[in-house]
Amino acid sequence: MTRAWLCLLLFACASTAGAQRRAWSEHLPALEAARALQSSESRARREAAAALATRGDEETARVVLLEAPVSERDASVRRALGEALEARAHASNVEGLGEALRTASPVDATALSSALAAVGTAEAAQALVDALVARDDLRAPIAAALRSMGIIATPALTARLRDEPTFLPAIELLAGDVEATPMLARLADGAGTGFPPPVRRAALVALARAGDARARPAVLRATEDPDENVAALAWDALARVGRPGDVGLLAARLEGAEGALRTKLLRQVMALDVGVAEPLLRAEVTSDDPDRVRAAADLVLSSPHAALLPILHGLIREGSRAEEAADALVEVDAGAGLGVLASELEHGAADTHEAVTLAIALTMRRWPLPRVERVRGLEALRGLSGERGLWLRAVAQDPTVAPAWRDRLGDVAPDRRALAAYALALLDDRDARPALVDALEAETDVDVWRTAAVALAMLGGTLEPAPLLAALADEARAPEAALLVSGAPMSARHASRRDRQLRRLLRSTDPRARAHAALALGRLGQGGAWRAILDVATDPTPTVRRAAASALATLPLSPSARGAVARHARRTTELPLRRLFERAASGLPYAAPRGREVLRARVVSSSVAGLRAEIALGDGRTLRLPVPESGELVLADLPSQVADVQIRAGAR
Repeated sequence: MTRAWLCLLLFACASTAGAQRRAWSEHLPALEAARALQSSESRARREAAAALATRGDEETARVVLLEAPVSERDASVRRALGEALEARAHASNVEGLGEALRTASPVDATALSSALAAVGTAEAAQALVDALVARDDLRAPIAAALRSMGIIATPALTARLRDEPTFLPAIELLAGDVEATPMLARLADGAGTGFPPPVRRAALVALARAGDARARPAVLRATEDPDENVAALAWDALARVGRPGDVGLLAARLEGAEGALRTKLLRQVMALDVGVAEPLLRAEVTSDDPDRVRAAADLVLSSPHAALLPILHGLIREGSRAEEAADALVEVDAGAGLGVLASELEHGAADTHEAVTLAIALTMRRWPLPRVERVRGLEALRGLSGERGLWLRAVAQDPTVAPAWRDRLGDVAPDRRALAAYALALLDDRDARPALVDALEAETDVDVWRTAAVALAMLGGTLEPAPLLAALADEARAPEAALLVSGAPMSARHASRRDRQLRRLLRSTDPRARAHAALALGRLGQGGAWRAILDVATDPTPTVRRAAASALATLPLSPSARGAVARHARRTTELPLRRLFERAASGLPYAAPRGREVLRARVVSSSVAGLRAEIALGDGRTLRLPVPESGELVLADLPSQVADVQIRAGAR
């Protein structure tokens, strides 16, 4: 093996020196790493492979990396070599990587496929498609690499389909790609094409995902396919690519349909024309068949629309699903459900009162309403008494309750102080920031301090440097203190201390502290912290990974840093995070999204005293908030996302 490596080193020296006429010193780091690849220790070889990702001149490193896997037996070293090749992505790698992939073991296929995808050229995509054809046993990693290339892979995949129209992997990979619509439509177009049913089925699934109206004629013909499974998929696709005028075809199929098929057809009619669907759904929810009633109600509640307001009102009146119907009315576009809710509050049954009043407050928070509608909603809520009335008016952003909540910041009961801080944040009462700062400086209850810090951060406020830095150094308060630091002006001495503390928090045992520290470094524009943040991008806790991705997307990164983040993006399987890492690697400006979505949950307990909700958001923040006496938990002004809500007792 030593003699083979000597030949390789001589070849590397000759090729790079001849091509570039570089100084010896430029080749030495790569050649030293190549020499280390001959070590008998796996760890040393892995470290050498990692070094070749960044050290030495590119041409020498590529020559070494392309040759090394041939004699390497340790799978972990081969994986490191593949990652290094990904880092050294270059068009000259394509031929060698393609040959290696066609003879690769399943263990090596992922790294080699990713390395090819990293090259990002049409030739690299073609090499992946060729390997996909030759190695069916490696379909999963090769397909993942092709998906990561996006539209770059489309020409190679469509060319393969022209040569072999029955090649199912290519059809599946083109799902959702509008550029492939003409070819996929030809494959789906009825039994007369001669293509077997599996091909026609796969093409229809791909067309439905793309939703391209150009596929409509072929899909319509496919609804008459003699294979009933193909025809069923064609009807599904028609709901995605059809016109409103096609709704009659779908509605006609309801005659005699039962069970899951009937529900599916109703959903398809709704997708094309909800106005046509309304009388059909109304007939279902008033039928004598409890299964039909339940299925139709599920459809209405999951897809609220202004055309369905009469049905939703009926579901509130009926009572068994009143709370779900009230929630659905909140989601009707432009707040059109407020009229139904206000009417139900005036004339409805007492047992729907609580669900309806919460829905009114949420509708007012969720949508910008005309003045007359807003006045009507506020009048309804101002008729409520007690703490719940004050709470719902805070949710609805009624400014007249702000003084009452500010007064409660000094209440003797910790739970009431915590709720007051959060209510002021819900009100978006910027004038309350001085009161919250005073409350934080005087607060002795750690749990209340944490809630008030979250509220102040939501209002865009912060503390003076000394108390803020003291809180950052306190393990119990550090996660919430990190939310406040980006808005705090500091002297150079204080800023240096702040940055050290934030980097220390990246190694905390508390995942909330790690996540919030990463976010703070991102918001502060600490470009030099990118390596430390990227280190926590593989953290075992999802919120920390999300925070790292969000932070990197906001940082000003150098070209080398963007390259490292791009490599990490290609290895990331979580799609939302991958997109953030790709955004960071692009160098384009990024601002955290805001929205008008409202998270709401009901905590059912004999007593909510001392209960706190920890809500993990998509950007990596974990907000610790009090649970109101009513158990109605609300977090507003969010972008669309998935949030994790956990209820905890005490100051944990």
